[in-house]
Amino acid sequence: SNDSFEGSATVTGYGSASHGTVTVGTDGVAVYTPTADYNGTDTFTYTVSNGGGAETGTVTVTVTAVSDVATDQLTTAEDTQLTLNVLSNDSFEGSATVTGYGSASYGTVTVGTDGVAVYTPTEDYSGTDTFTYTVSNGGGVETGTAMVTVTPVADMPNLTVVNNASASVFTNSWESAANSGTGAEAVSGTSFDGWDRVDSPDSDGVGTNVFEIWSTGDSYSGTTVYASAGNGINWLELNNANKTGNNQTIGMSRDIPTTAGRVYELSFDYAGALGRTTAYTSIQIYDNDNLIQSYSNTSTSSFFDWKNLIVRFEGDGNTHKLKLITTATSTTNAGSGAMIDDVSLTSKQGVVAGNAGATTEISLAQYVTPAPSLNDTDGSETLSIKLSGLTGGATIKIGATTYTPVGGSFTLPSESDLSTAKLVLPNTYEGYYTFNVTARATEGANSDYADNTKTLGVYVLGAFSTVDLLGEGLVIKKGTINADTLSNTAKNGGYLMGLAGNDTLNANTNDDWLDGGTGSDVLHGSGGSDHLVYDSADTVIDGGTGVGTGTSAIDILILPTATNIDFGASSPPITNMEVIDLTGNGDHTISNLSGQDVKDITGSPYVLTIIGDYGDTVSLQDITGATWSMTGTSSHTVDGVTYACDVYTNTLTGSPQVDVAHVLHMSII
Repeated sequence: SNDSFEGSATVTGYGSASHGTVTVGTDGVAVYTPTADYNGTDTFTYTVSNGGGAETGTVTVTVTAVSDVATDQLTTAEDTQLTLNVLSNDSFEGSATVTGYGSASYGTVTVGTDGVAVYTPTEDYSGTDTFTYTVSNGGGVETGTAMVTVTPVADMPNLTVVNNASASVFTNSWESAANSGTGAEAVSGTSFDGWDRVDSPDSDGVGTNVFEIWSTGDSYSGTTVYASAGNGINWLELNNANKTGNNQTIGMSRDIPTTAGRVYELSFDYAGALGRTTAYTSIQIYDNDNLIQSYSNTSTSSFFDWKNLIVRFEGDGNTHKLKLITTATSTTNAGSGAMIDDVSLTSKQGVVAGNAGATTEISLAQYVTPAPSLNDTDGSETLSIKLSGLTGGATIKIGATTYTPVGGSFTLPSESDLSTAKLVLPNTYEGYYTFNVTARATEGANSDYADNTKTLGVYVLGAFSTVDLLGEGLVIKKGTINADTLSNTAKNGGYLMGLAGNDTLNANTNDDWLDGGTGSDVLHGSGGSDHLVYDSADTVIDGGTGVGTGTSAIDILILPTATNIDFGASSPPITNMEVIDLTGNGDHTISNLSGQDVKDITGSPYVLTIIGDYGDTVSLQDITGATWSMTGTSSHTVDGVTYACDVYTNTLTGSPQVDVAHVLHMSII
């Protein structure tokens, strides 16, 4: 186009280019193509004929640089690594290699031994980040840019709820006292069995202060007296003697370190002196000199009418002084008063019902501690706290404002309200109260959230309760420290006490109580409704021919203080029993009870009833081909008390069944 010829001219050929090629198409059009990724100057020649001769020309081509690398737009979630392939959107004529990565502002780029590059955002960062990378394609080096969008993701917040198990603080039943005769034993000294003697107030001021201890088989006002079933052989009498030199025990006290958020249960057995009115048998229980319970009852002139008393108070992190004293307004020379036995203190996570008068208040901060918090602390998230599963007429009190849950749920107005928030129940509610606590972290940018939910359980227990202990007024036979065989041959029910030694106890056809005491004993019930006291050392515990649940004659296994039976670890020699009674002092556990265990314990029709209270636990064990499921509800009356029960049935042949009192902690494992 820039040549000048007088006539027509024709290009007859092209020479070679150093950094490209010149080709002529079928249409005669010549095209120069630079070598891939080349930029710079190139030349080639061409020949021209104008009819009269040929001439040679030169073409100089300037190849300008053009980037082959496109900007990368990448996305990953917060706290999530991203594997890089930055060349996927670039255009190279030949092969290309990433030769390096620059630094990211809010993360790191690393290359593994396998050559794979990974971008890792800074912990909890969300937003936009960039970094550069260099590419070599053999003919040159180019720089690219990657832009990474890190989308917000809420982090699971921190949440801890306190669900501490029940614990025994102490037990005592005065068993270390001697039994040198048939009268009371005077234990001198100001302390005994963990208790300090209290010598005032003494209305008469003439008795001799001791710990006055009685034993099974002693003569009390001419009548042989006995400890309550399963409680050893000794007990203490609180009394005030009005004759100089006669022994008396005005009271006793004990220091108890406590923990805030726990309810303490002081349990003991009580019986009034034989034939005395409540003017002689009254007692009071104090917590730090605050009166928490007064009580009095009477016994006939024939036997002690034992009751189990439970008094409850709340811990606060300080040491409390418990005190039991006689408050008799009438006295005798010998000081007839109140019998005290089988004393124990347990603690449970919880409160005393009615601790706020007409309501019960549960301080949430005591059980949700430390306070919930965010794991992501860069300010992008907010924290909220929700309570759910609220039943029993519960409300939430924060300061002077009371809130009513909707659908059993309530979200605190602010996370800081947890420190003063209280769960409020009617003062009539008693039991084991469970609900859910949820801490939620929410991202402000996109409302993404993460929940941490945990279940909290709190005992709500009445300030005072009493249970009549049975077995009094029966024909009593008492063993010795040796191996004895005791049989009830009377026409009435008997109370057979083996005491020490490996004893054999045989009931008759009436309603009998069998307590082997210490040693490897053999207990044989017979007809009637027999009560057998469990001991893990016994070799036979056989209820006999009581005809089963649903009829008037059932055999009952009594568990003494805080007893645990693990059927998964052993096979206790228990047969022909229809009821296991866990209502005794302390918290009891029946664990790993299988369908075959129930068949072994009961015999046909394979129905076992387990009764107890809030602190007792039962677990049923599933095994291959013999699994448990809840199939209904029932009601059982045992020793005059009616229990609402849940019915569990096993798939084993014969369909063994366990009816468990609804108030117990129940699980299938």
